Amino acid sequence: MKYRVLCVEDDEVDRRALKRRFERAQLPFEPEFVESVQAAITSTEERCPDIVLLDWTLQDGSGKLYLDHVSKHVPWLPVVVLTGGSEDLATETLLTGAQDFLIK
Repeated sequence: MKYRVLCVEDDEVDRRALKRRFERAQLPFEPEFVESVQAAITSTEERCPDIVLLDWTLQDGSGKLYLDHVSKHVPWLPVVVLTGGSEDLATETLLTGAQDFLIK
């Protein structure tokens, strides 16, 4: 069984780095990459992932929009926020509903 990981990242360099990490890990993960909040919502509705890695700052909005959707429709879905910001911003993501954060 493979665990489906939804990776929401709009930066090409960061997306490639994530892809390489998944390839090297050789673990039972099936990553799917999307570049926007709307694409993440659509993907989650069509085939709910096991976990989400969510960039906080996306071109079509904040990761908060996605977390709001998750809290209403799939509140059990674990979301880990990826942020290049400060620890204060990362803490804010936890208050918004993320389970954890990673600073890029």
